[in-house]
Order: sequence, then C-alpha cells, then structure tokens
Amino acid sequence: PICIFYLWFQPRSPIFRFRPIEIDRFNVTKQLGSDTARIDSQTVIRVEVRNPNNKLRIYYGNTEVTMTADQDTELGSAAVAAFMQPTNNVTMLKFPMKVENRGIDVTVADTLAARVKSKEV
Repeated sequence: PICIFYLWFQPRSPIFRFRPIEIDRFNVTKQLGSDTARIDSQTVIRVEVRNPNNKLRIYYGNTEVTMTADQDTELGSAAVAAFMQPTNNVTMLKFPMKVENRGIDVTVADTLAARVKSKEV
C-alpha cells in the first residue's frame, strides 16, 4: 500500500526560501552610564513556500516566527493562520514584527546597529 501511494503521488517535500529581511525602522537609544539600551524596530520577514507536488496539496498549521538577536534577545514575533497550499504553488508568507522601547544589553544593541548599518542582517 505505501509503495503504491508513493508511486502514484510521487510526494516531494516543500521548499522554503527566506527572502531578505525588510527593516522599515531600527533605532537604538543608549542610556548614559547604563549597560542597557532601548530598541525600537519594525521589520518584515518573508518566507517563500513552494509546493512542487503535482497531485498533493499541503496543509500547514498555525505558524509562528520569532526573530532573535542572540538566544536571549527577542526582536519580535508574528504568526500566520493555518492554510492549505494547492499543488504546484508558490506562497509568500509575511511576518511583520514590531518592537517598541524594549530593553536589551548595550553590547547586543551595538552589534545589531552595526549589522543593520552595514546591511549584514
């Protein structure tokens, strides 16, 4: 039965491609004499999802993406609702993220600001 299923449907895994991060706003405010900085940012992460199957639709459950600067510094999260992807389809998922006045370590803030400035994000 499994062999017949495979031969008939020829299932293939979906293909995921992250697109460049869009940074609409990124501001770091340092507090003199403090090891904490404040960050305000507005970004968009886009993920292209391709279903290469001719006979199989793909169901995706609720999906959440969290962007972090390091393992402890969250820069926002966003979610998309569950959806069904048709056969031979490319779907662009959009995850807009916003952070306002979030306190982060000043070293992390400096590293992030340098990467944004040099477009290494």
